[in-house]
Amino acid sequence: MSVYLGKKRLLATQEMTATHGNVLELVRSVEGLGHKLYMDNYFSLPALFDDLFRRKINCCGTVRNDRQEMPKDISSRAIKAKKGNIIMWVRGNQSIVCWKDKRDVYVFTNMHTPPLEGNFCNKSGHAVKPCVTEDYNAHIPS
Repeated sequence: MSVYLGKKRLLATQEMTATHGNVLELVRSVEGLGHKLYMDNYFSLPALFDDLFRRKINCCGTVRNDRQEMPKDISSRAIKAKKGNIIMWVRGNQSIVCWKDKRDVYVFTNMHTPPLEGNFCNKSGHAVKPCVTEDYNAHIPS
């Protein structure tokens, strides 16, 4: 555990944000052990996920659609989505899943198999959550 006392600017480099550096400092003792890390949208960045994957740490987290390094068409495709739609973007071992319920929910992962795209609603018209979203909700405290 590390008490947050503001950004540690010393951990930032030209290639790495201070947030990225803080996460690497926290996971240093579990590198190479195959752990899974769940995070909220403050931490979810493709560069961090790549770095952690190289260190044998899998990641899953919510992500904002306007975050840097995110695909440019991510929000334009989701605007047309209807309740229950699942839209995917895949790059290497990373996937972004956009699931439309009452609002768009974006989950970024490098440990889940990408779900099928399409519209998934049950008989009563409720949107069916993709497994990646259920998994994230099960591991993040409310």
